[in-house]
Order: sequence, then C-alpha cells, then structure tokens
Amino acid sequence: MYPKSKNYILFIFLLSVNCKVKQDTSNPDVKAEHTINVSSSKEMLDIPYSDHLKNTFDIYLPPSADNTPLVIFVHGGGFTGGDKRPMPVKLKKEKNSFLTNKIAFASINYRLLEQNDTIGVKKSLSDVKNCLQFIRQNASKYNIDKTRIGLYGSSAGAGSVLWLGLNDDMAEKDAQNPVMTESTRVKAIALYATQATYDLEKWKTEVFSDSPMTIEDITNILPKNFKKLYGIKNIIEYQSQKIAAYRKEVDMLDLMTSDDPPLWIESENPTIRLDNLNVGQLYHHYKHSETLQKQAKKVGIVHYVHLKAINQKTENWTDVVSFFKNYL
Repeated sequence: MYPKSKNYILFIFLLSVNCKVKQDTSNPDVKAEHTINVSSSKEMLDIPYSDHLKNTFDIYLPPSADNTPLVIFVHGGGFTGGDKRPMPVKLKKEKNSFLTNKIAFASINYRLLEQNDTIGVKKSLSDVKNCLQFIRQNASKYNIDKTRIGLYGSSAGAGSVLWLGLNDDMAEKDAQNPVMTESTRVKAIALYATQATYDLEKWKTEVFSDSPMTIEDITNILPKNFKKLYGIKNIIEYQSQKIAAYRKEVDMLDLMTSDDPPLWIESENPTIRLDNLNVGQLYHHYKHSETLQKQAKKVGIVHYVHLKAINQKTENWTDVVSFFKNYL
C-alpha cells in the first residue's frame, strides 16, 4: 500500500504544479509568446559601408526565424552636424517598438558638408543611397527581407530619405561593384521636420510663396549654408546654368510621381509667421510639409500629414510605427 500512496501523492503534486502553470500563462500580465523582449534583440554597431570613416551604420535585429522588414533612419543636423548615436528618447522608444513588432532598425551616418565644400549636398545624399544598397547587398547576413524596406528621417535626414525615396531606381545594373547593382526603391517614407526641396528658388516660389521674402533674403539667412549646399563659392556661381541643373537634381517636389511610396509627414516648428525667420525656422517651417502634402495630393500618392503649427491632421493620421507596420 505504501508505494501506491507515494505514487498517488506524487501524482497530486504534479497535477497541482501543472494547473498552476496553466493558470499563470492565462494571466493577462504574462507576455504572449509572440511578443519580443527587446533586450534579446541583436545590435551591430559602426558597420562600415564604404571606405570613408564617416560612412558607418548601426543595425538592431529582432530575434526571428524569418527574414524581417527594415526601417532605415537618417539623422538631421543641417548636413553640417548630427550623429546616429546617442538616439533621442523619442527615437529610442520608436526603435524599441519596431523591434517588438519584428521590424529591424538601422541608423546611419554620412559625410557632412565642410567649409568651402566643393561637392555640396549630393555628397550626403549619395552616401544615404549607398548605405541602402549596401544593406540590401548584405540582406541575408542581417536576416533582412530586402523587398520590405522603409526610410525614416528627421530634418536634413528627412530631406535625404525623401530625395532617395522619390528618385527613380538608381541601381547600376552593369556596375562592377555589386553593391551599386542593388535597387534604391522602397516601400514607405516617413519624414519629421523635413524640407520640401533643396532647390532654393522653389522655397520662394512654392514653399514660402505667401511670404514677402525674396531669394536674396533666403540666401542671406543662410549666408554659409547655401554655398555649402551646392558646393559653390559665391552668388555668381549660384546663378550659373550648372547650379540650375544641380538644383533640379535635388528638387524633391519635381521628383514626386504617382508611382512613389506612401508618405508620412509630421512638421515640427510651431512658428506660423513668415517674416523675419531664422535659420532653424526656415529649415523646419510647417510650410515645407504643407507644400509636400499639396504635391502628394496633386500626383495621387497616399500621404499621412500632421501640421503641428496649425493643429491640422489628415483623417488617416497614425503614429510612425503603425504607418510602417501597415506598409512593411
């Protein structure tokens, strides 16, 4: 009888443990199995994507048996400053939300404009393009689905991803470097405090058309920046045919067509007035976002827009993580 009693007690004990486990897993405070613990994600920092010391990126990978989508973030700083680390608190929270939703996240550095720069903004823009292509070339290494990539940027970074995302595919199919053969087209673009175009003439004729400012006023507000922007020495060079062609290459308003990806646009600066703007207000005025909204509506691409300065949102407005989840 004793052995049977011992087995019976053991059975009751195991049964009670089993019931307790089931009860705990049904507790709403217990995380569901599909929820990712962000601390278990993998981070790879300062990966070079070209020979230049500035050309590196960080990538954060969620644990996943399947290839994951990717969001690439480009920092701001007027093309003269900024860095991929440390991340602002808001961006860090967004990164963690992406990882929780099994979306990988990368943040990149690019060459900045220097005093007496001779190349101009196309130097920074081409770096962003090359980084996208490098990641695509190495997608299997990072467990990335190269067909599901989105671009996200702030300020100058927003302008950079807008330029990249609106261009026709810049893959060079016959290039000897396999990285350059990769596509530059993406699924979605998110912009925070962006510029609408890097053609300063259109800042006057379209972005700030309601302002009394002249193009001379705009270039005077940007006494050094506008020269760096085009890699020129003076206003005479700015007025040349060469720079007219340059401006067209970096005019995102002109690049936008009906086959472009959906846009998520949020303005930053609360300034409404259009006179006596300083450099930061000129770069980040809500009129940039409003102008992009008008152009997106005109060409017929999906757009989500929040203009903070005038408390205006499109009916479909959503947060940036939900936006990328929807399209990636």
